[in-house]
Amino acid sequence: MTAKYYAETDAHNHKLTMYRTSGTYLAVTADNMDIGGEHVAVWLTLDAAQQFDAALAEDKPFEFVDHSGDRLAVAPAYPWTTFEITRAEREDDEPSVTVRVVLLSARVPQLRRSLAELLEREAPARVLLAQARKAAREFLAEQTGERRPMWRTVRTFHDAVTGVAPVCTSERGDALHATHDYRLGEPMRDEQGVYACCPLPIIETDSAPTAAYLVELLNADAEDGAE
Repeated sequence: MTAKYYAETDAHNHKLTMYRTSGTYLAVTADNMDIGGEHVAVWLTLDAAQQFDAALAEDKPFEFVDHSGDRLAVAPAYPWTTFEITRAEREDDEPSVTVRVVLLSARVPQLRRSLAELLEREAPARVLLAQARKAAREFLAEQTGERRPMWRTVRTFHDAVTGVAPVCTSERGDALHATHDYRLGEPMRDEQGVYACCPLPIIETDSAPTAAYLVELLNADAEDGAE
């Protein structure tokens, strides 16, 4: 079921709509309501929706291009604010189309209130995650030289492979890895806990399946590139 969060029609019979159809995207659409008029849409990630809201709050221009090449551009001015959505040209020769919705700038606060109803449900967890990720990556940069190092399972204080640690990239570590597959839990630990040349942190999980799962999560997050 689609929940509509905002809809406004301008003096030219062009309508701007914002709604949520999934857990990770905000749809912003523009419609020419005349007979035969065009419908265009752009899909904002929730991070982009936060940036959209921040730009509206500060009366700053905003531009976003989604995964399919469709573009939202906002041009604030007094007394009008223009919302322009452009559909990219498709491989099936569907032409590029732009629909502009021009609203009184005095209506923007209402738009932001509607947007806040959506973002407030998502922001706390996402903000906390972003803060935790930022702090962890600053620490990892100090320890490993990489903000997004790759991870591996390791033997730590148990016979089973229950630990998690960043991949060792030192020269000594490379030589040791030549005879051990770290993806399968090698190398064996030494008296320092894994090899002394390998970077921190070394995390003990007490469960081989948990360690393997945590490695997959950390590597997926590292490869995602989000900061």
